[in-house]
Amino acid sequence: MSKKIIIIDLGTYSVKVGIAGAAKPQYNIRTIMGYSKNSEHLLYGNEALKKSQEPLPLIDYKWDIMEIRWSKIFEFFRFIFEEKLRFSISELKNYSIVFLIGPLQPRSHFLKYYESFFSKFKIAKMLVLSATRIALLASRKTTGIVVDIGYKSTRVVPFYEGFRLPHAFNHQDLAGKDIDDYDENILEYPTIPEKDYLAPTSELILKAIERCDESIKDELYSNIILSGWWSADKKVVTLLKESLEKERSDKDINVVIPSSHYYNWFSASLLATKKLKKIAKIRYLSKKKYYAKKELDTYLTLAGIKTKKWGLISYPL
Repeated sequence: MSKKIIIIDLGTYSVKVGIAGAAKPQYNIRTIMGYSKNSEHLLYGNEALKKSQEPLPLIDYKWDIMEIRWSKIFEFFRFIFEEKLRFSISELKNYSIVFLIGPLQPRSHFLKYYESFFSKFKIAKMLVLSATRIALLASRKTTGIVVDIGYKSTRVVPFYEGFRLPHAFNHQDLAGKDIDDYDENILEYPTIPEKDYLAPTSELILKAIERCDESIKDELYSNIILSGWWSADKKVVTLLKESLEKERSDKDINVVIPSSHYYNWFSASLLATKKLKKIAKIRYLSKKKYYAKKELDTYLTLAGIKTKKWGLISYPL
């Protein structure tokens, strides 16, 4: 394993964390916080769900805005480093971090993560990377449409030759939580019709593709790449693929299915350990370069994904 690289996959449901080179992350912790009932002691994950009076998500979606409890989330990471990975904060100066976040987050979030990790944890260097970008790279494709099925939202991001097509983004508030709720309800009420509860609708993907240039539509149909924890659910994949084929029987539809729930984390690990070097390499932002820049946005042009075909892609959403 590459003991000097930590991979963190931060999701609204859980955070997956571990050392690059492993087959899967060492820890998978719910992104939940809460104070214990009898004291002001802050609890995280399942412990918060069981023992706190009012457990709260550290990351939440409200309408189309992602809300992050910034004052608490870095305490959460401190807990992970010290209690789970058993690193002292002073040790982190010898480590690099590849930090995965959900798709379509604003530039300000990228800036906040860099700023806070360098100031609070003294790490050597890091790269903040969107989960949709890593899913595209791991599929060994440059053009495709990534469907990220998260806990509270499904987001569709088309790419052409490695570049996002922002005019064609699409999303809906049907995702993992609905899958879980459906599975619970069907046990109690077995006559509930299936509707669209088990999978994001094919219409979400089809509309995104229709917004793209006619010359690349066929390639997008043949490169539908799933990412996110719930995309590894066989029921989701089966229903989604059947729906797409029914709606567009005239197209050659191919769905790239994640090999496990930890696919995004593992893909970032491959990138960090240079197993994807024929496709892309990481260009980290070092703490030294970060502090050398006076303009907050400037350093985002220094870090990113470098490929022979695309060059350096900065701010790699």
